[in-house]
Amino acid sequence: LGGLQALFVRVCRVPVDGTASSSDREIVISAPDATGLGVDITRVFLDFGVTVKDCDLMVDGGWVLLVFRVSLERDTPARWGLLKQKLYSVCPKDIDKLHVLSHIPKVDSAPFIVTISGTDFHGMLHQIAHAFWEADCSLCKAHVSTEGNVVTDTFWIYDNKGRLPHSSRRTDISNRLIGLLGSDVGCEISPAPRAAHVVPKNISAVLE
Repeated sequence: LGGLQALFVRVCRVPVDGTASSSDREIVISAPDATGLGVDITRVFLDFGVTVKDCDLMVDGGWVLLVFRVSLERDTPARWGLLKQKLYSVCPKDIDKLHVLSHIPKVDSAPFIVTISGTDFHGMLHQIAHAFWEADCSLCKAHVSTEGNVVTDTFWIYDNKGRLPHSSRRTDISNRLIGLLGSDVGCEISPAPRAAHVVPKNISAVLE
């Protein structure tokens, strides 16, 4: 692949014609190859409601160049900037051979407990899980309590960015949750008790 061996993810508009709509994009990924990289990219596309129309693949044994022609599923919001970030996050960041052959994301931070309280509504758990996913947190355990229409839900998470308990990271996660759930929802983030550190890492739950 010669001079293309630089890590990047690019999302570009495509000309609108008889075969392309205004939601179509071309996504170009240049990255070190890795076992499971294609699965990770496909998972991101599924999470964002992206349909692949066409794909070109070039590999030189250690580096891969992928060019996708994609569109959004019906009624799916366009979040191309966040999609680009997520795709970049699943790409290996070096070409060390041992790393490439065992490319498994690792979480080295301690778990934290997120307590959410407020009025229940249909789809609330789905919104919470989506907010954690957008914030790049792994959800490993949950305790859901509902009395009437009042909920007090507790979630054990790992911060994949490793920035908790910094206040800016707490604010980022809280704002994502409140932005999806509403301003009347309470959100508290605190370190998990020591006994909770035995919870297996790298387990992501998707609640629907």
